[in-house]
Formats: sequence, structure tokens, C-alpha cells
Amino acid sequence: MRQKSYGKLPGLFIGYYPVFLTLFLLLLGLNFIVILFDYEHLEFGTILLSGLLIFVISLQSYYISRQPINVGDMERGQSINSILYGIIISDSQGKIIDINRVGSEILGIAAESASSVSLIDGLWGLVDRNGNLMHKNDIPISVSLNTCKPVEKEVIGIKNFKFQQPIWLEVSANPVLNADKHIEAVVLVFSEITDQFNSIKLLNEKNEQLRQMSFTDYILNIPNRRYFNSYLTEVWLESKKSGTPVTLYLIEIDYTKEYRRDQEFTYSDQVLMEVSKKLCVAVNGEGVVAHIEGSRFAVIFSGLFGKQIRERQAELRNGLIQLVDENKLASNIIDFTVSMGASTRVATDNLDYSILIEEANVELNQAKISSAARM
Repeated sequence: MRQKSYGKLPGLFIGYYPVFLTLFLLLLGLNFIVILFDYEHLEFGTILLSGLLIFVISLQSYYISRQPINVGDMERGQSINSILYGIIISDSQGKIIDINRVGSEILGIAAESASSVSLIDGLWGLVDRNGNLMHKNDIPISVSLNTCKPVEKEVIGIKNFKFQQPIWLEVSANPVLNADKHIEAVVLVFSEITDQFNSIKLLNEKNEQLRQMSFTDYILNIPNRRYFNSYLTEVWLESKKSGTPVTLYLIEIDYTKEYRRDQEFTYSDQVLMEVSKKLCVAVNGEGVVAHIEGSRFAVIFSGLFGKQIRERQAELRNGLIQLVDENKLASNIIDFTVSMGASTRVATDNLDYSILIEEANVELNQAKISSAARM
């Protein structure tokens, strides 16, 4: 077996690793005897030597862990077929030199024909854990070849004509060096994790669905109060960084006294849905419409200035006026008006977003009192 050459200091540490380890174990036994028989005059010396040996052994382990595999250290007599993981040994061009039985079963490659297969070939259809197609320079074997460093437990998927469904692997790559410290081969160790990966993916999708449900008004299918608070926090923080204004509109449906008196009063889902639709059309995806509570809605815009703010407010108002007029023409038993308040602020360190809500509330209450401001 070829002896590694690491320079004088590392070579000394690594070459005599078993000797230092044996000395440490003997010294550990001596420590036990010293403490057991109370040889106080020897206690300090043995503890000091033990500490020194622990330091040396730790340094040895550090140097050993940093060394790539050397071709001369590979056990040629040991069959890779006895290993329960997939093993591929490739040359410096990515061509397969050898593959074990488990690897053949996972990849569907016969050992006899493996030498004609390139691991860097685009026909593999390799994707990352997010399903994005991987460039050939980003796959584990290429990274190991290009950097001369190992790659640990990279998750990749294979989507090609051989498999009806994509398979997922956890792959590690380790460069193998020759006597001149040049890469002679790369050892790939991999295992199939398709079932585990799909289970985790499904669980994450379910969790995301639950998260979306927790942020959505299930009747109106728009964001709810919880999402409103979360989103307003985000845009307020962004406003602090960028200096862009945040605009908040509060909209409230007011049912007439006659309707309140004559009906067993509840907030009408029909009216809420109509208001929600009008607001979403007016916003046109440029802001967020949320149902806060009862008959109250909120609309949030980020980055609007002067004229844009007035235009958005006019669009919201016109849409709501149209809704109220349509309701009156239909002689609907549900008689209501709509009021709106607004506030625009640029976030600062000494203000939080509650100032927006307070100012919009003040304007909303004034609109409810003033018959001219109601719609």
C-alpha cells in the first residue's frame, strides 16, 4: 500500500496515530491507578500528559478528515458488491469504471454495459430537490471533479425515459487522487430515497395548504385578518428599508336601520361577496384585499405616490358606488351603504403600522357620519 505524504508535521501525526492512541489508553489506566491509590505527587503530571495526548489525537483526526481518498489506500480485494449502498467508481471524465449490484438495481444499468455510460450525460435528466433541471457543472460528480472536494448528501432526482416516475437519490461524491495528487477517479455513494422524498414533499404541500387556509376567509376566498396583519407587517418593514409609502383603505358596509329592525340581522354573505368582487376588480392584482371582520374590508397598496393614490381611491369608490346603485335598482331587500377611510405613510423607526389603521379609522368614522361621504 502506498504511503501518503502530507509533509513532516501532518505525516508525523497521521502515521503514528495508533501509537498515540495506545499511549493515551495506557496513560488513562495510569491515571485511574494514581487516583485510586492517592499518589498525589503523580496526579498533576499524568493529567497534563493526558491532556497533551488528547490534543495530539484531536489534531490527527483533523488532518485525517481533511485528506481526499488516495488510490493506493483503496482496498482492491474488497468487493463493492458487499456494500448495501449504491457505489459507482467513475474516471476523471465521468465515465463509469465500476458499479456495484445495489447501484445497478437502482439505476437500471447492467454492470457489463456500465463502462459505456457517462454520468455527466444530459440524458439522465437530473433535477435538484425543487425539480429544477441541473446544469451539468452543478451535479455532484462535476462539483467534485472541478473543486477536488467531496460533496456530501446532495439530493437529486432522475427524470428520464427509463423511469415511469422520477426517482430521488441522496448522493455523496469523493475524489480519488493518484500519487501526483491529481484526480484519477470519483467514488459516488448513493441511496434511493424516493418514498421518503415524496412523503416529505406531500407533507410540505399539505402544510402549505393548511397555512393558506389559515390565511383565507373560507366564504369569500380572499385573505383574512390573520393574513392582513402578516402582510401589513411585511410591507411596513419594506417601507422602512426602501422609503416607499404604504397605503391602507378601510371599507365598511353599513346596513340601514330599517333592515336592521325588520330582519333577524346578520351580515349578509351575498353583500360581502359582492363587495369583495368589486374590490378585487378595482385592485386588479396590484394590492391586497382582505376581509378583516364582520362587514369591514381592508385594501393595502405598497409603493403608490400622490396621483396613483388618488386614482386607486377613485377606482375603489366608483366600483362601490356602482354596487350600491345596482342593489337599489334591483329593489333588493338588503339595504346598505358603504363608507371608506384611507391613510398613507412611509414607515419610520419610531412608528409601527398601527398609525395607518388609526388614521384610516378616523377617516372612515367621519365618512360614516357624513351622508355626503357615504356611498
